Amino acid sequence: MRYHALAGGVFVISASDRINADMVSKLGHSDMVKEGGGWSAIIAPNGQVPSSLKDREGIIYADIDMEKIVDMKYMWDTRGHYARWDVASLLLNRERYMPIREAYGSFIRDDVKASLDVLKKKADRDKDEELKEITEKLKKALANVSNEDR
Repeated sequence: MRYHALAGGVFVISASDRINADMVSKLGHSDMVKEGGGWSAIIAPNGQVPSSLKDREGIIYADIDMEKIVDMKYMWDTRGHYARWDVASLLLNRERYMPIREAYGSFIRDDVKASLDVLKKKADRDKDEELKEITEKLKKALANVSNEDR
């Protein structure tokens, strides 16, 4: 329960029933069902427990200072930095996705062209006609994509 108080920066009121002899007889005695247990508490946003009750029935009371919530919000932004428009923003790109496209000028296109030139030189050196044909097809495809982007 302390985690919930700390993570949310809020007061948590937790009421947990204890198991009495009557409940044990109704549920059937086993290792899982024993008399006792139960923990009720009021937990502050800083994790402190101003009031609690363990292993018995009763009523708990606590004075709640709502300013503690504000204090914790100053210390720990539970919504995260992404909730601040001045720190982070969301960019929605509605452009059609292309496997090869120009970004920051044309460095991607230039890298692909350079790689294809290296492959063509290797194909020429090794007299590999299949690699040469594939390289030419890729260069044409790159040129077509470049024209579609504009």
